[in-house]
Amino acid sequence: MKHNNKNYLPKPEYNIQSIAGRVLPPGHNITVVNKKDNSIKIYDSIRAAARDIGVNYSTLYYYINKYKLLKATYLITKM
Repeated sequence: MKHNNKNYLPKPEYNIQSIAGRVLPPGHNITVVNKKDNSIKIYDSIRAAARDIGVNYSTLYYYINKYKLLKATYLITKM
């Protein structure tokens, strides 16, 4: 089927999230508690939190709600 509209994008026949893996739904905040100084930071995305801590987002994703400290300092939870 040919379309004359230059901006036409065909709809994919697959679910991109099933290909990309588990993704946190939009609107979920990530809370990072620094146990050394008891500070708390809330991030809009897992990537922003990972960038600030200095780890890969997949590492941070592993620690979400595990109640294990990342780098012996950070407790990561999902709100």
